[in-house]
Amino acid sequence: IDYAPVTVQLPGGERVPFLFSVKELDAKGSADNFGGEFLVPSYRGSTFLDPKGRGAATGYDNAVALPAASDADEFFK
Repeated sequence: IDYAPVTVQLPGGERVPFLFSVKELDAKGSADNFGGEFLVPSYRGSTFLDPKGRGAATGYDNAVALPAASDADEFFK
């Protein structure tokens, strides 16, 4: 796996996107002092869709849902 897009919850409760990656990681050190540097690109580009299908360039611009019978004739009157 080259990367894994995740959402991280900070101590204050705010949730932020994070792209976990270890591709090209050059980490050195002992088990109690392990570290290294690498670049993690953003995974929220213009075509990113959140779990409700909203996105900047694609998807819906809001998250209004229809009931399970959204194809019922009553909705088209």
